[in-house]
Amino acid sequence: MKVGKQLLLPVLLILIFGVYLGVKSTGKINYKLPVFPSLKVDSIKSIEIINNNSTIKLYSDKGVWKFSSDNKRVNLVQIEQITDFLVTPNFTDMVSVSTNYQNFGLDNGEFITVRAYNSIENMENPVREFFIGNLSSNRNFTYIRISDNSNVYTTDSSIRSIFDTTRDKLLDKRISIADSTSIDKIVYSANEITKTFIKAVGENNNDLWTDEGGDSVDSTKLEQSLRYLINSRFESYSSSGTPETGKDLISLILQGKETEESFSIIKKLETGYLGRSTLAGNDFVLSDNTGNQIIKMFNSIIDSE
Repeated sequence: MKVGKQLLLPVLLILIFGVYLGVKSTGKINYKLPVFPSLKVDSIKSIEIINNNSTIKLYSDKGVWKFSSDNKRVNLVQIEQITDFLVTPNFTDMVSVSTNYQNFGLDNGEFITVRAYNSIENMENPVREFFIGNLSSNRNFTYIRISDNSNVYTTDSSIRSIFDTTRDKLLDKRISIADSTSIDKIVYSANEITKTFIKAVGENNNDLWTDEGGDSVDSTKLEQSLRYLINSRFESYSSSGTPETGKDLISLILQGKETEESFSIIKKLETGYLGRSTLAGNDFVLSDNTGNQIIKMFNSIIDSE
């Protein structure tokens, strides 16, 4: 019996060492990734992003995301990327149970804090809260923590770039949200000339544009000009607090069955053009190239009549 007891300890040590080697060789650790409560995108009413002492607050106005500070619209692509992750956080691995976060960019002042709320007024109890750290050295994933868990996890590499953002990057700089195919009337004004263009269906079921007198215009050129306008982006909002007044260089009214938007280029600036549109709400600055192209394209339709 004494021999059996003497052998017991070495046997246990061998078994423990064998388990350690097995875990070490496979790289597997016995852990579970966090399970997040179900969350629908339309239940998120406000979002807070804190990075380097800069705070960006966003809120949903009947599904349209805006900045809390001035109600300007948020870029649609950017906000979809943000809300997609908040609704379905994709954690891929756990890499540390230590509270030494220095190697992960998760020390105080280094990480990005992201919070989502189901209310605009009450921003005390977030329904999601993440602390986003650095990219890994191989740039394959992002380190991340959650508020009620000290462990460090990994998520997709793109997450860092999605939330490491600025107001300017998040700003919606579209001139228009109209669908060019839905526009069937354009009112053009420039150089003391006002023209109305009306879309009808041609003999081959193609779109045919005419002026108010029924005379045909270059439909291809008009369609190209319309698409260019709708797809254009401005550079920034005007720093002037008061809207400019005076005669516009060019103004356009776009109308459809469920659409009416206006756009105008107000004046030439030292660099770029000052513009205005229904969607933007405030005066903005167009690049020289964008402003020149819009004026040139629409004026060429008038010149070719």
